[in-house]
Amino acid sequence: MDTVTHDWSRQNYIKLWLNVSMCVPTFLVVETLAGYHWNLLTILLVVLAGSAIMGALCGVMGVLGRRSQKNFVTLIGNVFGTRYSKVFYVLRGLDCAGWYGINIAAATQLIINLLALTTGTKIGMLPYLSIFIILLIANAIIAQSSGSLQKLLSITLIVMAVGIILVLINMGSRTISDANFLANGPLLKTRDIIGSICVVAAYWNGFALNMFDFGRNAETDRDAFLGNFIGIICGMFAMAVIAAIFAIQSFIATGAYNWNLSHSLLHLSASLPAHIFVVIIFLMFMIATNSVANYYPAIQCIQAIGSSKHIKLNAAIFLLVSSAITPFFLSSSTSELAYYWINLCGTVLAPLLAVLVCYLLLNKSHTVSITQYRWAYLIWTGLYIGAELVTRSILSYLWIVSIAGIFVTVYLLHKVQSKQALAN
Repeated sequence: MDTVTHDWSRQNYIKLWLNVSMCVPTFLVVETLAGYHWNLLTILLVVLAGSAIMGALCGVMGVLGRRSQKNFVTLIGNVFGTRYSKVFYVLRGLDCAGWYGINIAAATQLIINLLALTTGTKIGMLPYLSIFIILLIANAIIAQSSGSLQKLLSITLIVMAVGIILVLINMGSRTISDANFLANGPLLKTRDIIGSICVVAAYWNGFALNMFDFGRNAETDRDAFLGNFIGIICGMFAMAVIAAIFAIQSFIATGAYNWNLSHSLLHLSASLPAHIFVVIIFLMFMIATNSVANYYPAIQCIQAIGSSKHIKLNAAIFLLVSSAITPFFLSSSTSELAYYWINLCGTVLAPLLAVLVCYLLLNKSHTVSITQYRWAYLIWTGLYIGAELVTRSILSYLWIVSIAGIFVTVYLLHKVQSKQALAN
């Protein structure tokens, strides 16, 4: 992935986003919105709006990555220096390790559900751990081969298209009549809509940091921007529609709508081959997502922290950390704390998007100093964290406020310094 090829077209980016949007945890976004009892149209509009915001930001980062040819690790080092940058490498690595394990655990649960459905018995912890470890290692092996990954990205989309067609055929005409529940919903408050749009956009805070790296491979600036912008919108739209299809199928089978993917898949079909087919599809998506969104950036950070180029050693460190902290994230007794930890990583890392974009845009003008970039980041991130601590709640919409605040602050600093330079 570190090899720059300059051969990524718009279609490559769209293919990438379609794959990462189909990973099991991403469906939690729609499940959360459905919990408000909104209709599908409202959910789709919120998903599209949030995706468009992050898509525009990712598009800009892709263009800047292509022009500068600098990756995330290099940019952090340029802005925060050797000593302080390691703090971000550690946080980024832990964030990726956590999500890597969560994705593996979600895929493992799909397999366990399938085994339980097939055998009619409860599956114990030993089979669960065995499957988890096998997937953990296998995913890392596949992630090390960029050629295999590109093929996987293409194959998964083809298989998914076939699978959705088969599901729709299986559902038949009842789909339309049973989809009436999508037409009604409660009256919406502007605050709820804005907050939910920010939640959708904030979901991609961590993955968005990869756009500097992926942008380096773009054929043109247009490909880097439109590929990311269109890609995230198409990917999230497709994910929301697929989630709705599974929810409707769950209603047909049980009389109740279930937006939880792991549960709704159990009612997808009475055919065992169909269940196996669907589980395989989501396993492929999990591998693709983990490879590009979690494994690759985490290995980058490990290399930057320890200056080690030994691929197997870095991979072993990552897998050990991921397997060690994943039970913590999944434990029912610490789930709330784990949720806050993931949010904290996003809170600390999200404002970096604005800082790095500003740095690349204004680097040649030398109007804003490195120290000023650091203070802008610390002040706005501190306000973000402070507001959440005071209110004791997760305020997802504040990440946009912090990013906008950094943009405005740096712009004002740039204007002031430019006027002073002209005056002198």
